[in-house]
Amino acid sequence: MTNYHSIKKLAEELGVPLEKALGEQKQILQRKIRFWVGIIQEAKKEVPPGTLEEKLAENHINEAIKELKRLEWECTKLNPAWIESQGLINKETIAQAKAYPISGLLPYTITHNMTRCPFHEDRHPSATVKGNFFWCFVCNVGFDSIGLVMKLNGLTFKEAILTLSGA
Repeated sequence: MTNYHSIKKLAEELGVPLEKALGEQKQILQRKIRFWVGIIQEAKKEVPPGTLEEKLAENHINEAIKELKRLEWECTKLNPAWIESQGLINKETIAQAKAYPISGLLPYTITHNMTRCPFHEDRHPSATVKGNFFWCFVCNVGFDSIGLVMKLNGLTFKEAILTLSGA
């Protein structure tokens, strides 16, 4: 996950103007967004209803939409004006952090709402992802986006909010 502060730090280290670095990252994200829009359009082409192909296309579209939303969210977070307006942690900032797509935080692919758990050795999917919530049936733990970032990266609540909201 690339965020405003990591790009700002890297730009300062390399002596590159921040606006140029942000612009380059936005272009990369926009190319990825166009790619996923193409994937969605291709998957929506006519397939016979009630067939396996239709079900596969539907699953493919849902996964592509999740990735598309994650990329759009990252692109939004690169706007310096948006970052400055999010400096304080409040109910709105927390809501934005919770809305960060959890699928973009998990290290493994999600198939049929199931994935491998990043917190224990897992050969087969043992965790479910429903809505924007993760639950492992082996660990018996569940997380929203904020809790998952805290656990995965060893962050405090405030640090997780700032990371996910781009503040």
